[in-house]
Amino acid sequence: MEQLDIYKLEDAYDEIVALRECGLRSILTHIENLEYDMRKKYDYSPIEAVTSRTKSFRSAMSKCEIRGLQPCVETFREMHDVAGVRIITPFLDDVQRVRDALMVRDTLKVVTEKDYISNPKTSGYRSLHLICETRTALSEDYEWNIVEIQIRTILQNAWCSLEHRLRYKKQDLTNGIAFEWAQLGDLFYEKDQQMMRLRDQNRAKGISGAKTLELELPAEVIN
Repeated sequence: MEQLDIYKLEDAYDEIVALRECGLRSILTHIENLEYDMRKKYDYSPIEAVTSRTKSFRSAMSKCEIRGLQPCVETFREMHDVAGVRIITPFLDDVQRVRDALMVRDTLKVVTEKDYISNPKTSGYRSLHLICETRTALSEDYEWNIVEIQIRTILQNAWCSLEHRLRYKKQDLTNGIAFEWAQLGDLFYEKDQQMMRLRDQNRAKGISGAKTLELELPAEVIN
């Protein structure tokens, strides 16, 4: 591909990114409002952290090369992960809670949903992936933009982050290490379930303990 064509292709890709960023900002605002509303109503938010990013032109070209795709405008338009949001939740059941809360919005609809939590990849990777279309207001009209949303727990995110560091310069893991790393993903999932149970037990005991404590307080303290 000639250098001039590369420049033209990069300019075209930048235009696609600019539109996807509009959708990204719209979703981020929705998430921010959702978190505020939940904290106000329930004194608790199932959202621990939120990050976002857009894929660079170099990364898009690399994806084309890896997957044997023709690097062109149409290929870039069909990429679902040009713009992405990652939501980190404290507990396992918060993943579905956040997913359902997001879908209440009529300007956001799921195109594809992949549940890698219930059905993890062979690598041990777990996360909920939502390819969404979000309606974005432009100067003269509306446009539906594709944004990828990933929702995962703190432990799942830790596994992913460490796995990424383990693959130094995108090297494949050796068979032995890959097997152990997948097992570690299963262990993290078990711990996610355990922490959810401990949370529920603590809440139940906390309520019970509070009532008992109130009954045992001396009358002069209560008054």
